[in-house]
Amino acid sequence: STDGTDRKILFTLDAALNEGFEFGGNSGRQKSNFLGTVVGDPPPMNIEVSGHTFRWLRPPEHAFAGMNAGVNLDFNWVMGETDADWCLFYSADDEAHPDRVKRTMEIAEEFNPSWIVCNQIFTREEDGSPQGETGFPDRYTRWISMLEGIQHQCGSSGGFAWARDLYMKYGPIQHIESNDVVLPIMALMERGMYYIHEPLMTMYLHDDLNNVGAEGQVRGARNDKEKAQLVENNNFQSTATWSGILERIVTYGHDKKMSVEAQNALNEKIIKAGYQWAKSRAVLTMDKIPPLQFGAKALGMME
Repeated sequence: STDGTDRKILFTLDAALNEGFEFGGNSGRQKSNFLGTVVGDPPPMNIEVSGHTFRWLRPPEHAFAGMNAGVNLDFNWVMGETDADWCLFYSADDEAHPDRVKRTMEIAEEFNPSWIVCNQIFTREEDGSPQGETGFPDRYTRWISMLEGIQHQCGSSGGFAWARDLYMKYGPIQHIESNDVVLPIMALMERGMYYIHEPLMTMYLHDDLNNVGAEGQVRGARNDKEKAQLVENNNFQSTATWSGILERIVTYGHDKKMSVEAQNALNEKIIKAGYQWAKSRAVLTMDKIPPLQFGAKALGMME
């Protein structure tokens, strides 16, 4: 989509719907896979909606392969198909508030960071009860320091926007990595991360084995065996994610530019991830429970 300037923006159909655009009379929050509405069934074509031009993209056969693996496969494919300057991906669990795209692009225009995160509200889908919000200690619109960005999980994919050049330098995202951890950390090594302290996004939390979110998967486990498998699986992903971050930092020489405090915080994340994985793997070994094949649908692997 274009926003009336020469700047190109990539965002899913969920985003367009949540911004108040209408497609065939449908508007509002939509249920879909992570990229389901931007790479869905319609054939490749361009359509004009409220002054925005949208181009449909058809995915390859591996699209929506299940759980976190499918997310990154589709993610990498779409990034290879678009020349957008800024990318805003929304998932089925996300609901944009009014002015989400407008405010994000205003920040992009004024400050040109590599990564933008808005204040994201987390809500239980079942009863609408609030569960918190994006957790930075100092709550105001501002740049995020490297130390803060490493220490704090700054939201989920749906609350982010990133510049194309960030992905082109540090992608593709491996199927076992968390893109919403890898890319914001690498943004801190580039033009930085900017935080908008405005509630521009709601994420609906739910418990389900097929939930992309690790916590929702674990809570959706049907028995102790499934829970142990999912805990180990997600701890393995966390270890791989932080190892991938470290590899990128060393490859590009960023370790020589980081403060001692930032290096210590990074080391702490890596050590903690490895320790948690070792503990959870030991549980499987002691109880003779086979680990999951990463990326396979949890439900299918457990039958």
